[in-house]
Amino acid sequence: MHRFARFAVVGAVLLVALGLPSASQAVFQIFSPRSTIFSMEFSPDGKLLATGQGNGTIFLWDWATGQPVRVISETMGTVFALSFSADGQRLLTANGDGQIGAVWDVQTGKQLLALEEHVGWVHAAAYSPDGKFLVTGAEDKTVRVWDASDGRLLRVLTGHRSTVFALAISPDSRIIASGGGDGEIRLWDAQTGALVGILPVRVAAVFSVHFSPDGKLLASTSGDGVVRLWDVAERRLLTAVAGHRHRTHAVRFSPDGKRLASGSMDWKVKLWEVPTLTELKTFTEHVEFVLAVAFSPDGKFLASGGGDFNVIVRELQD
Repeated sequence: MHRFARFAVVGAVLLVALGLPSASQAVFQIFSPRSTIFSMEFSPDGKLLATGQGNGTIFLWDWATGQPVRVISETMGTVFALSFSADGQRLLTANGDGQIGAVWDVQTGKQLLALEEHVGWVHAAAYSPDGKFLVTGAEDKTVRVWDASDGRLLRVLTGHRSTVFALAISPDSRIIASGGGDGEIRLWDAQTGALVGILPVRVAAVFSVHFSPDGKLLASTSGDGVVRLWDVAERRLLTAVAGHRHRTHAVRFSPDGKRLASGSMDWKVKLWEVPTLTELKTFTEHVEFVLAVAFSPDGKFLASGGGDFNVIVRELQD
């Protein structure tokens, strides 16, 4: 590794952003890293919220207070994706400059691994639930699988005809789902790298994919603003709804699998019932595009972030 992180414990930050419209009753906390938020994820124990920014920083927040616990500052460009290990001790990131993914120690901020085989920006990354491997996707149209312990490249998955924007790994760590600018979702056997299925969106680039907690469903969002729900075993589309008026970059299942959240360039965050995709709620607090959404591990809070530099955490009603 030839890149070194700088980290610091930071004091108070902006808690209420200027220009934000009247917050809904659901808003629990608003805070800002003062840069566009491209990615976010709660730690498995629910204590931290990690956000990746357009200026190359990674914030680890005590989201209940809105204060940063640690800031990892790097010169590798936009942090397009991030993913915690199952034990919450490591954080995998995908970076838009330097052509690498990286793994960080959550407690110290130290860079542990650099994943440097891609050509072009790395847009997607996921840590396997069993902790054994990592996956990254990039502009070079490939999905790469790495050993989580030492960063060795295990295999290269080819077939996408454009940038790989989205990755997800099934809860049993057996299937990798990748979404690309070619409008396809490809399903791969994680152990062999064999292609086991293609889910054809076709009409637009796929920007986000996420498995349900039981692994039976896969949600996707794309450039046409449509939220789609797929049956993984049968490789078929179950439900689709034109839920947003613009490109939709983020989708996540709730921990109980009963709800789905999506975030869009139309500035809105929406909550859907699974599997019907009946709209349950629209959140309109953001004043710019939304690129990331995340549920807390207990499912009681929903966070989002994007172009207005604000992280908004909402307390969800039963």
